[in-house]
Amino acid sequence: MATRPPRAATTATEPRRAERAHTVLIAILGTAFLVSIVHYTDNYLGYEHYPQLESGPNPSASVILLAWFAFTTFGVAGYLLFRRSRMRAAAACLAVYSLSGLVGLGHYAVPGWPRQERCRCAWVACAP
Repeated sequence: MATRPPRAATTATEPRRAERAHTVLIAILGTAFLVSIVHYTDNYLGYEHYPQLESGPNPSASVILLAWFAFTTFGVAGYLLFRRSRMRAAAACLAVYSLSGLVGLGHYAVPGWPRQERCRCAWVACAP
């Protein structure tokens, strides 16, 4: 049966672990933020080029723009809650923020989108 390390040993590694988690979160959020600016700006400015669904949601350009602000607010709140060690609330806010990237997958469900192939190729090329 494994024994737990003494509390002092665990405590010594906690600041390093917290700093690493903070660094990783900043990198992920920073990347997501920059990508979301490009994505939502393209959706807003190029709205007239997107095909409209015959059934289902067809958000207006204004709704797309407001969605970016709403999702980003959750990302900022998640970061601030993380910094205050309120991990459950931070995780919930960051989960909502992550939806801003997932809704982009909906582009591939819409037939007739002329830029679909170019974006799909760019997505695959950028994937690790």
